[in-house]
Amino acid sequence: MVPMAIRCIKSICSSARSSWNIHSIAVAHRLGSVPVGETCVFIAVSAVHRADALDACNFLIDELNQLFQSGRRRFMLMEKFGRTAFAAEEKLR
Repeated sequence: MVPMAIRCIKSICSSARSSWNIHSIAVAHRLGSVPVGETCVFIAVSAVHRADALDACNFLIDELNQLFQSGRRRFMLMEKFGRTAFAAEEKLR
């Protein structure tokens, strides 16, 4: 699951780079169960113009939320019911 998530994050970062004039991007996302109220994602964007950095940061967090929303559901199913629930949930899609 981790290599796939890394590929997806890299793809989202590439999309941000192609949409805004960005110097650097850093993204970190915690793995596993994260208690409510704790930080689960870190995003840093640098650009010559503040607006580009802020717009790209908003884009990145929105895209990551969409990407990991289904992942959180799968993780919770696997944690509660084991791998068979994960396989069953995949077949429903």
